[in-house]
Amino acid sequence: MYVQWDGNATAPVMVFNSPPPKPIVPSDFIGKRTLLDIHPRELARQLTLMERALLVAIPPSECLRQQWTGQDRHKNAPNITRFIDHFNHINQIISSTIVQVADKKRRADALQSFIELAENLLDLNNFNGVSEVYSGLTATPVYRLKQTWEVGVGRYLLLESRSLVRSLAHNATLLFLGWLV
Repeated sequence: MYVQWDGNATAPVMVFNSPPPKPIVPSDFIGKRTLLDIHPRELARQLTLMERALLVAIPPSECLRQQWTGQDRHKNAPNITRFIDHFNHINQIISSTIVQVADKKRRADALQSFIELAENLLDLNNFNGVSEVYSGLTATPVYRLKQTWEVGVGRYLLLESRSLVRSLAHNATLLFLGWLV
């Protein structure tokens, strides 16, 4: 991928030198499905596309004077507010998806799936997405599921996997902040 300026364009145009990757969709993907039915790699790709669209819609003027924090935030910074709302929504979906699974083994599989999602998001350089997953996995209702974490990653790997999740989010934050500077 590279960026090219068209003579009459006011913004650069992205040009891709390869076709998009083939979607990872199960052959029986018809009917009612859950978030866990989607392959973590494909979910990471789709989240990245959604978040890119939200991010590029933010004009620099909305970033001035923390306009997204005041009472008129929806009027003064609608795109940043939309981006924040998206973050909170994904975070809540992740934590509620894990907590709603009744069976301990299936809940552990869900936990593992979201850890894989975070790794795929990091591979795609979607640092905001990694932070969304981290927030969902460290939400109090999920973080307190000690037995689920033990089943999902093993008793001895419990601290290591929690450390991995923290590390993914920390590294993503550092990379993101480095990108801003």
